[in-house]
Formats: sequence, C-alpha cells, structure tokens
Amino acid sequence: MRSHLTNILIASIGLGLAANIADAGFPYSDRYEAWIQNHEFPIGSFYTGENPSPALTQAQRIDRYQDAGYTRLMAYWTPTGASDAAYAESIDMDWSMIASTPSTYQTYVAAAMAVGDGPSAIIVADEPIDSQIQDVADRIHWVQQNYQVNYSVTPLVYANLSALSIDIDDYITECDPDVLSYDRYPHFLDGSDEDYYFAEMNLVRSKSLQYNVPMWMVQQGFSRTWTGDGQQYRLPSESDIRFQAFSFLAHGGQGIDHFMYLSESFPEAVINHSNNQPSSAYYAIQDMTPEILNLGQTLPLLEPVGDVEFLGDAASYFDDVELFQATSSRDLYNIEGAESALVSFFEDEYGGDYFMIVNLVHGADLDKDEAEDTMLLFFDPDVTSIQRLNRFTGDVETLNTTNNPSGGNRYLYITLEGGTGDLFKYPASSSFVMIPEPVSASALLLVAMAQPVRRNRKLCSFARQFR
Repeated sequence: MRSHLTNILIASIGLGLAANIADAGFPYSDRYEAWIQNHEFPIGSFYTGENPSPALTQAQRIDRYQDAGYTRLMAYWTPTGASDAAYAESIDMDWSMIASTPSTYQTYVAAAMAVGDGPSAIIVADEPIDSQIQDVADRIHWVQQNYQVNYSVTPLVYANLSALSIDIDDYITECDPDVLSYDRYPHFLDGSDEDYYFAEMNLVRSKSLQYNVPMWMVQQGFSRTWTGDGQQYRLPSESDIRFQAFSFLAHGGQGIDHFMYLSESFPEAVINHSNNQPSSAYYAIQDMTPEILNLGQTLPLLEPVGDVEFLGDAASYFDDVELFQATSSRDLYNIEGAESALVSFFEDEYGGDYFMIVNLVHGADLDKDEAEDTMLLFFDPDVTSIQRLNRFTGDVETLNTTNNPSGGNRYLYITLEGGTGDLFKYPASSSFVMIPEPVSASALLLVAMAQPVRRNRKLCSFARQFR
C-alpha cells in the first residue's frame, strides 16, 4: 500500500507535468494531453496470456514482455489475461484491455475497471465494418458515460479499424473515439510488400489531422503460412520491424502495438508458440523500443504539417505517394543519394520547424545494418547547423552543416540504419519541446496536497523511494 506521502508526491508530479505540457502546447485534445502526463509513449503487443511448454511463471511472463521494451500490457480479457493484468497493476505496469465481444464487453469492462486503477485504454471492437458503426458507438458511449468521470482517472476508449473496410468519417463522428487506431500487415511470405501501404497510412493521417484525433497503429509481428484471407505473411525481419515503426512515426503516429505476441493461431510471432521462446522479431523489437521512447519525448507535442514526401525506389514502388521535390521555399532544400526514403515535417506551438527522415530500405532477412543508407542533405545557405534528437541517448545534439566552396546550399551527410528514422529541428531560440521529467523531491515536498489520485505510472518508480 502507498503511504500518504507517496500519494502527495504522485499528485504533485502530475500537476507539474500538466502545467509544463500546457505551456509547451499540445496538438491534440485536452483529454489526450492529460493521458500522456501519466503514460509513457504507448508501445505494446496483443497478449492472450497463453503459456505453452516450457511454461513460465506469471512473473516470468510479464518480465519477458517488459524486457521487450513494451510500455503497456495489451490484455485480451480472458481469465488468464485478467489475472496477468492484475499482476501488471500490482507492479505499477501500465495495461490496457481488449474487450471486443459484443455480448460480454460491459461485464468485462466493469471487471477491468475494478482492478486497481483500471486499464489505461480499452478497445471495445476490432475491425468493425460500416454496418457495425452504431453498435461500436453504443459501446464507446457506454464506457464514456460510466467511466469517463474526469481526465485523471479515465481510460482512453476506441475501436481498432481495418481502415479500408469502414467509412472513417462516419466512425469518428458517430463514435467520438479517443484514438484513431488501425492495423495493416504489409510484409508477405514471398518477400514482397503491400504497394498501397503508404496510401492507406496517408488516408488515416489525413483523418487524424482533420478530426484532431491521435493516430495509433497495430503492426505486423507474426508470420502466417496458411492462406486465410488469401495472403501469406513472413515474420518481419529487423529492418521490416523498423520500417513499419519509424515510417508510422514520421506520419504523425502516436502509439504502436504488435500483432501478435504469443498465440497458437499464429505459431511464429513475437514469441514462438512451438517452444515458448522469443523469436527474431522479439529481439528486433527489444533493440528498437528504447529509440522510440526517446523520440516519444517530443513526438506527442508536434503537429504534422504538409505532405509526407518519398524519394528513390519508394516513390515508384508504393502507390499514390507524394514525390519529394527540391525547393528553395524551405530550409531543407534537397536530398540526394537516398535509395528509398521519406521525409515529413512538423511544427511545435512556438513555430519551431522539425523534419523526420526515414531510410525505407528493408526486406526479408535484412538486418538494420545490412540495409543502412547514407544520404546527402542540402540546406539554405543561412542554415549553418541543425539539431537532432539522439535516438540512443534522448539528448539534443547540434550538427554543423558544411559550406559549399563553390557557393550555394550548405550540406550534411547522414547515415540511417535500415527502416530507421531521425528527428531533426532547425535551430531557433528554443530547443526541442519535450514532455518534462519529474520535478525534484524537495520541490514536491513543498506542495501540500492530501488527496489520493490515480498514480502516474511513468513516474511511480521515482515516488516509490518515498514510501
């Protein structure tokens, strides 16, 4: 049990974050702004609780899940999933629930909300079609009416979509979800990729911006050799895993989940069902997630602007994408030498300009180093340096551009691993906007606040020392 002092500390941290984030500006709703104060950048994997031989203890299962770098347990509300969610709650791990069965979702949601602080998010439907929109709206509105009391104690609620199988405008206007989530699995067993992958992603991006709803995505973490709906999938390689994640972040993505963590129906997934051991996808995710969490300090505070533009092979391989055009109307004048890449643009509340470049080179059995690429960036002559958020350290670093002795644009070489992206900013009076770190314990002790509140999960390890 938490001491009275711990509750005061957690409440104080939350209040400090709320004020600082509000000062920094926020591109989405007040409700989502309040949510990110208490949660790390959401990265998870659909979790059934299955435990094949050799079986692991509950603690071992959850530890392994966390060791992949996942920040929230995405639990199907089965008896095992419910038990594991309760265990996650007991160790201050963020968890969400999947309750997509129409006849039982109210019972499941009520049971989940009775577990400690309850889930941080609830999926009430998976891949609904147009004829089911009213039913999904009823489910979302039921949760909102019964459990969304105020910003500090309520879960996000939404459905996960197959974006091309539903009218997204009708879904958003009728259902009022907290998140626009969709899934797409682009990597096929024959080594090819889905050619309309980015056309669909851009469609969801446009709706996210139009309705001011943050965009989350369920990404491929499994293989399937049986035909199913007519398609066979490969287990994503290291470069495939990164290709999905970083290209989505560059489109303004705010949360990533993988399908599937462990399932008899998908024997080769993040965890192999045949031997209950991590697959190569697990280790690729484990390698990548710290980098995403570092970028996640800033990405939720940025608003995407303009088009996502594609270079090299990507401009001809993927359907309906915007080609990158060299132009003197922006400080990033041109990019040369990219085998396959995209560039996207953002801004913060203060008018700071950011851009993200992703090396899209990936493929079956290609690791990130094998798919590495070096590009040459050209800038306006006045841009003597740019800033980059270091994916490995979370620090902001300055990169000096090189003067072209023959005159004209300054330039800079960058090298990116396969499927990987970096976030840059043009120097300005202020640096990268970031979600603040906790304030000091001495400052917290000055705050006289005696009411218990929903714990700040991303900060609970800090507060735990004051028990």
